[in-house]
Amino acid sequence: MKYVLDASAILSGKDISSQEKLYTSPLIVEEVAHGRMRRHLDYLIEAGLEVLTPSERAIKKIEKTAAESGDIGRVSSADLEVLALARELEAVLLTDDYSIQNLASILNIKYQGIAQNGITETYKWKFRCKGCGRYYDEMYETCMVCGSDLKTIRKSSKKQ
Repeated sequence: MKYVLDASAILSGKDISSQEKLYTSPLIVEEVAHGRMRRHLDYLIEAGLEVLTPSERAIKKIEKTAAESGDIGRVSSADLEVLALARELEAVLLTDDYSIQNLASILNIKYQGIAQNGITETYKWKFRCKGCGRYYDEMYETCMVCGSDLKTIRKSSKKQ
């Protein structure tokens, strides 16, 4: 079995080196390459963790889906990278990040939690102005009508 690790999987400190084949992305390595978990990352690399970069095409597909679901403002470039890698490798994504799990579910990418239970519902998001109440399908810095901040709200959900 192939597994792709996100930062939460590495930072969990759990021994996952016995998994059959482990992968992660360069941006995840950058996220965890400092601090006390650096040793754990080094150990995983010595145990066979491969660092691979997914294709730009795969990343663009993940970005498009994240924009459509409203998750684009909730995930980092590193998150998009591991999702794309898991999709390309047809691997199970090891993550405790609920936003990543949400996108993985929408994209039919298999995922598994490390220290926490996984999500029970898949969400799509909208954005609402805190001032005038206008709704947006995309996140903007401020409301185009009154200039107030926007907040994220659930548009729809689907049970897992």
